[in-house]
Amino acid sequence: MTNPFEASASALGYFYQVRLALFLLINEGKRRPALEITIEGLDDIVFEHEGAAVELIQSKFHIQSTASLTDRSEDLWKTLRVWSHHIKEGAISATDTLFTLFTTANAPVGSAASLLRHDPNRNTTVAREKLEQVAGEESNTANLPGYRAFMALTPSQRQELVSNIRMLDHAASVTNVMDNAIGEFQLVTRPQFLTQVYERVEGWWFNRVLKHLTREYQGSILFQELQDQVHLVQEQFQPENLPIDFSSIPDIAEDQLPEEERIFVEQLRLILVSEPRIQKAISDYYRAYCQRSKWVREDLLLVGELDEYEAKLVDEWERRFLIIQEGIDAGAPETIRQSGGKKLYQWVEMDLPSNPSLYIRPRCTESYVIRGSYHLLANRLEVGWHLDFAARLQHLLK
Repeated sequence: MTNPFEASASALGYFYQVRLALFLLINEGKRRPALEITIEGLDDIVFEHEGAAVELIQSKFHIQSTASLTDRSEDLWKTLRVWSHHIKEGAISATDTLFTLFTTANAPVGSAASLLRHDPNRNTTVAREKLEQVAGEESNTANLPGYRAFMALTPSQRQELVSNIRMLDHAASVTNVMDNAIGEFQLVTRPQFLTQVYERVEGWWFNRVLKHLTREYQGSILFQELQDQVHLVQEQFQPENLPIDFSSIPDIAEDQLPEEERIFVEQLRLILVSEPRIQKAISDYYRAYCQRSKWVREDLLLVGELDEYEAKLVDEWERRFLIIQEGIDAGAPETIRQSGGKKLYQWVEMDLPSNPSLYIRPRCTESYVIRGSYHLLANRLEVGWHLDFAARLQHLLK
């Protein structure tokens, strides 16, 4: 039977690796803008410059806070095995590459790992000697491949490797890595929006890493890509703008909406709108509903702003509705009344997205916000398309 705790640890390990990669790229990219990053290439995380690896990074996550990085730790020797193999094969240079181990485990005092921290007690010669002594043991079958890979290096290669190892034990947890990354946004984001900006950048990052791992996008991930995304998201939190989060969510079917949220669909059927256009309307309705709800949850709207916006939409609709109404006699046949409604709804579909006066904020121009807001109003029968929409559909509100 699969151990659910092992599965959770494995999932958290991958999550930790990807989140750590984001934090490191943010942090290192400020100093080296030409930096690129590869995940699951030569190592868990690899920094590259002009196509050459400059730093190999291993990330080791442990749920238990008591995990220890002793001289015989499997984490340590699995890591040394990977690095030693690449050096032996000539894939990297032991002299010109930095080797970093991020681990949530603790290195005991006096251990080889503790001597490879960047602190006054760092001693790469003694650390190498300790590792060589342990590697001479044959009884530890789990570590044996690591022992042999390390000892297959020449003495000078072993010393060069150990000299370039940067040991970061007792590293930040999954949540602490996020907190550290959020702190990196302080210079480009207003304080009240730090978490919201970071969450949107991280969402983009996980999607970008997925495309990277599936080779949908060839090559490394550039720091410039991350920088552009940070600026794009940050600009959405300016006073004249609002973030847009639901442009790419999948469409939903009509039967996935609660019955009380299908009144706007009946509005469209009154004027004989085709089913494909109704599906587009459902998509706009759902995206606008999700978006507006998220703005409210994140406290991104001013007091009364949404009410004022809807009042503006209703006023604009009413002016056009009255024009259509005046042009059609009270006794006109149903086909004429439906035609008037179609003309009014066409204004919502085609003309609204290019009308700045109906944007909720001047730079928030996403069309589903406008169209979807009208469908939300139509669902409450505050606006409608057929001249007799209120009389025919009032019973649905009950």
